[in-house]
Amino acid sequence: MIIILIFNYGSLLIYFQAVVYATYFILVIPSGTENVHRIIDMPNYLFYLPGRLSIALVGVATVWFTYHLVTNGYRNRLLGLLAALFLAFSPIHVEESRYITPNVLSGFFVVLSLFFASRILENSSVSSQLEVTRNYILAGLFAGLAASTKYNAALVAVSMLTTYLLSLRTSKIACSMGLGAMVFGFLAGTPYAIFDPETFLYGVRTEQIHYRFQGSQQYFWWYADYLFHAGVGQVVSILIIVGLIYGLSLNWRSHLITNVFLLCYFFADVFI
Repeated sequence: MIIILIFNYGSLLIYFQAVVYATYFILVIPSGTENVHRIIDMPNYLFYLPGRLSIALVGVATVWFTYHLVTNGYRNRLLGLLAALFLAFSPIHVEESRYITPNVLSGFFVVLSLFFASRILENSSVSSQLEVTRNYILAGLFAGLAASTKYNAALVAVSMLTTYLLSLRTSKIACSMGLGAMVFGFLAGTPYAIFDPETFLYGVRTEQIHYRFQGSQQYFWWYADYLFHAGVGQVVSILIIVGLIYGLSLNWRSHLITNVFLLCYFFADVFI
């Protein structure tokens, strides 16, 4: 038996779905499948149901944490509701929540990382050092899990580092523990980065080359055009631009923590 290992994407989604499918087929025995002993032999409508349902639930959870991220960051419940509403009805989020792909799961972990990174800034002056350290660890852990789902999501760690620079009262030890938690989260979801580093690095490099095709210098504008016309729509795209500017007047620190990741993400798509 030959096993081919491919690491063009992080492997956490595979392990996540393995738990989902194992749980489903252990606890639930659909009628007519009593003699089926392998998951791949299940009828298509049953085979895809657990995976798609799990991703859809993750998409819903992302909307929920988006609400809390914005509400806590800007101290404005209305903005939190609007942010959650826009995400809930965003065509690209709804569409991707139907499929068993890494996009929604990585986005979920990114939002969680941003949520705890923003809490570091909020609580650094009033909370105990233990509370601040806990937020660093959770922000780093979810950043690592995001990277383990989709490699470029590792850039969300920039938000945690930005928080450290803005909150001078937090210690280097707490930030270092956050970075350590990120490494742990990544390796927990992508263990073959240690077990088979050669194949892992080959997969990462292959994916990078795949996106560096001729004309890829226009990659940013392809994304911008897609989001404007189909991904989120023209009205929401305009509101996003307005929000990027308006948010600075509300709470520039929290605004920077959230959006520095977006800037780095699109910069990387264009130049890396």
